[in-house]
Amino acid sequence: ADEGISYDLEFPFTTVKGNRKWIRTTARAEKENNKVVDVIGNIMDITERKQSEEAITLKNKVFDASQAAQSIFNLEGFLNEVNKSFLDIWGFSNQEEVIGKSIPEFLQHEYEAEAILEALQKTGSWTGEYTAKRGDGSTFIAQGHATEIQDIDGEIIGYQLSTTDISERKLAVEKLQES
Repeated sequence: ADEGISYDLEFPFTTVKGNRKWIRTTARAEKENNKVVDVIGNIMDITERKQSEEAITLKNKVFDASQAAQSIFNLEGFLNEVNKSFLDIWGFSNQEEVIGKSIPEFLQHEYEAEAILEALQKTGSWTGEYTAKRGDGSTFIAQGHATEIQDIDGEIIGYQLSTTDISERKLAVEKLQES
């Protein structure tokens, strides 16, 4: 038998009703004496999978583009992922410098980190202010909003924290109160 020909393609198309669909088609043609003698193929609707992939891509873009520092950490409080704003606000140049570090390493006071994690474990969310510590040791006042992250079965697998530097705002309020 000669070597067969096979292909595996994914492509979008528009239905008669104007709906966008995706299909995956695979086929293998068996050849003998340089002639096709058998073709086995498969066509599968992969629209749901493609829509899920597109939704994940969009969410990743939003996470990465956020002006707030975004971080994801596991149940023990160790960072799994951060966005560029996190690196900028905390003064790091790349993710390798922060991934795997614990939340208390980014706060001035360890008791604040413990309180945040405790609130998340009890209620699934936390909002408040804390004193953050940059990579160079300097500090800033941060406003944070954290929520739990659940897997597809509803099990808590980690937490998400969105942070903004509110130092200038706090200073402006203090000056206004003094005057």
